[in-house]
Amino acid sequence: MGIFDPHECRVAAEYLRQGAADEAARVLLQCRYPHHKAVVELKLQACQVLVQQAKALFDDHQLQAALELIELAGKCRPLAGEDQKLYLEICSAWEKQNRKHQWKQKHLDQAEQLLQQGRLHTADEVIKLLDSSTSVGLVRQELQLKQCQLERYLEQCQEALQRKDLQAAKRFLKKAQEVCPDDPRVLKLLHEIAAQEPKKLEETTSEEKFQQKGESAVFRSSRPEPFRGRFVLDRRNLVLLDAQVCIGTPRGKGVQIPVLGPLRGRHAILYLDGPGWSVVPCRNARGQACPVQINSNQISAPCTLKDGDRIQFGSSRCRWRFRLPVPHSQTAVLELDLNLETTVAVGSVRISQVVLFQDQLVLAPRPPAHLIVPELPCQQLKLTLSPQGIKFEVQGGTAWWECRQELQDQQSRATWPPACLNVESELDEAARLGMIAAGRGDQGLMSLPFDPA
Repeated sequence: MGIFDPHECRVAAEYLRQGAADEAARVLLQCRYPHHKAVVELKLQACQVLVQQAKALFDDHQLQAALELIELAGKCRPLAGEDQKLYLEICSAWEKQNRKHQWKQKHLDQAEQLLQQGRLHTADEVIKLLDSSTSVGLVRQELQLKQCQLERYLEQCQEALQRKDLQAAKRFLKKAQEVCPDDPRVLKLLHEIAAQEPKKLEETTSEEKFQQKGESAVFRSSRPEPFRGRFVLDRRNLVLLDAQVCIGTPRGKGVQIPVLGPLRGRHAILYLDGPGWSVVPCRNARGQACPVQINSNQISAPCTLKDGDRIQFGSSRCRWRFRLPVPHSQTAVLELDLNLETTVAVGSVRISQVVLFQDQLVLAPRPPAHLIVPELPCQQLKLTLSPQGIKFEVQGGTAWWECRQELQDQQSRATWPPACLNVESELDEAARLGMIAAGRGDQGLMSLPFDPA
């Protein structure tokens, strides 16, 4: 470099010596003397190197980087001949790749919309047209999850029909309809259930009407109030009966665990997968998985849960502990970290635990139990589900329902919320003295409210 050459020439020459032709070109393009002889010569050198690098990137199918370098070369000097031909080839390939990306994104959005509508078969056909990228893989995982759920609900519905349990069959068919309402097997089972339902009597005699009118409110022949599959037990435990639940905010559609906190509308789904529970993050509008951590490890795909796992949804303000406290029971408990300000939005009660009620729900003064109730005046209270409602078994005590509607099954003493279960002690004197010595007091009678949520 000459002594009177611009300072940018020395800088650009050093960049060229290091092989950074793009940096050299940017320095020269900002020079105040663009027509200086040394500047022009260096631009020519930089242009030649940039064209060579662009061709290498183009051959390696790195189109965006190749396009950036060839355009930068064209700013150093007008492209002509083979260089111009290379530029046109790169532009054409880039436009083709861009159109392919737009086509893929359009079909990906279409597949997601079809999944939300429950049109699984059409969504499957659309996904088959796409490649195996990460974004497509997430949509394919969601489709497979919904397909597994549909198969499970249909199988459970068919088993209930074989047992002649129409109430259970209807419940499982409703869940299958929510997943894929247009599935031919759903429509077929719908007709089978309708065919097995007994016909209702259109007329009632005057004597029967008089007898019904004279019955008490407790034993009146009427169906229970509409029940949405969840209730609040003892004013602090949210109990869910579904095998798939969604955690999110109250504004989210189909959310069973509404949390007042920094979450997405639909943030994650917990579902019963064979013998155990799993969790899978939902995705936002850009196809990104909502933040979910298991034991401080971020996940973006379905993850099987184990007893004692720490789950964090969103920020550190929403942390839970997953529990399977009773051996050989599929009922799980989510314990909320009460040291945080996160609140589950269920009326005015403060929820401390969420129970995923499946086969049984055991309450006892001490472990093993799903819910530890120190003041419970019996050894154990076990709740189970039946088509007629919630049934109970008591060890070391007696219990009875107080409810506004008739018990759905007088023999099994089953009912649905709203109701109140009264539990009375049948402990002997030594056991009662032991309770007093343990600081639990002499609890002879306890009422457990079951309130719809």
